[in-house]
Amino acid sequence: MKALPDMPSPQKTLLWAAAMAGLTLVPALAEAQSSLCARDERVIFSCRLTESRKIVSLCSSRDLSPSSGYMQYRFGKANAVELAYPPTKIPPKGHIDLVHTQYIRSGAYGVSFYIGTMHYALEYVATGPDSNDDFYQLAAETPKAENTTFRDTCDKPSIQGKDAFYPLEQLSKATGIGVLEKEDDQ
Repeated sequence: MKALPDMPSPQKTLLWAAAMAGLTLVPALAEAQSSLCARDERVIFSCRLTESRKIVSLCSSRDLSPSSGYMQYRFGKANAVELAYPPTKIPPKGHIDLVHTQYIRSGAYGVSFYIGTMHYALEYVATGPDSNDDFYQLAAETPKAENTTFRDTCDKPSIQGKDAFYPLEQLSKATGIGVLEKEDDQ
């Protein structure tokens, strides 16, 4: 490492402070790029997907309640939303469902909705007693299809809003949407 050139102490202090400010901005910039929510919105959940490197976000108005505000699912790249649902900023009740699915050896908590015949699920999957094995995923599939059309997991360091889906009670209170409990034999 090169030594700083000989300069007065106040200049060295200013140079050091500028370097440190740059280092602290890098994580903030990375976090900002892992959400498709606007600055004036709440990030309920957001992450960068591992395989596709796209971003999936669940954004809401700051005044989200059972009687006001909006919640919107967004998918795409930073500054380039490819899919937003609902397409307009309206209350989520009747458009987005809160779902807890219990499988034989795991459980999933999250949101789901349909666009045409395509079913989307953004969820936290609890796989057992060790939470290190748990993951967040986005799945999109056509009902009765043999294969899932799209499935990708969240890159763990990019996740914002880790508690949004587990438990779902807080999100249910904020939106007025009841939690649909399902059992699946998978």
